[in-house]
Amino acid sequence: MITSYLNLPREVVMVVSMTADTLKLIHACDVMMAKFSTTAIEAVAMDSALILLNLSNEADIIDCVEQGVARGVYQADNLVPTIKDLREDGSDLAQHREEYIRQYLVKIDGQSSKRVAQLIKETLSETTCHSESLNR
Repeated sequence: MITSYLNLPREVVMVVSMTADTLKLIHACDVMMAKFSTTAIEAVAMDSALILLNLSNEADIIDCVEQGVARGVYQADNLVPTIKDLREDGSDLAQHREEYIRQYLVKIDGQSSKRVAQLIKETLSETTCHSESLNR
């Protein structure tokens, strides 16, 4: 459907099952395309080229284009040139990704659970100390 709608050859577009491993797909693709989704944010985090395809005439739901980490396509005729452009050089997006990750995704180091547990411990400790001082 999308290939005929956008007038693209079938081999250019790969539509996959809803149960597919999205992280593996993002890692394998040349250009990730979404309208809005957490997978778009994951593509940014994985240093992948990203296109937000929004043909709805409504504002983008996520701010990846505004933040400079994705290209926005708002007319079907612009999709193929945007894909070609990103495959040739997406360095402008790459320059903004590091700052975006630092600002919005904190750290992608596999230690988020440890940081959450530490925050819980600190909060409980502060609450306990505060409660004890109130009981004196």
